[in-house]
Amino acid sequence: MKIGIIGSGEIGGSLARRLSKLGHQVSIANSRGPGSLADLAAETGARAVTVHEAARSGEIVFVAIPAFKIADLPKDLFDEVDADVAVVE
Repeated sequence: MKIGIIGSGEIGGSLARRLSKLGHQVSIANSRGPGSLADLAAETGARAVTVHEAARSGEIVFVAIPAFKIADLPKDLFDEVDADVAVVE
């Protein structure tokens, strides 16, 4: 399954580790950009992407950021995302 993760802290990182280990294709993003995720990507096999790419790269998208940071996400983040994509917050 293709899975997008927005957030690379304790929860997002743990999801990336576990889901990658289970064989899923994981794309992960954070507010600092793909370059800051090189170590996590190398460790997990996840693909480091932008937040827009993470939102559009999965059949499921996990938003694993603190609730007060959700307002800081781009307003168009889920534009053009298929209606069948499950978003888990």
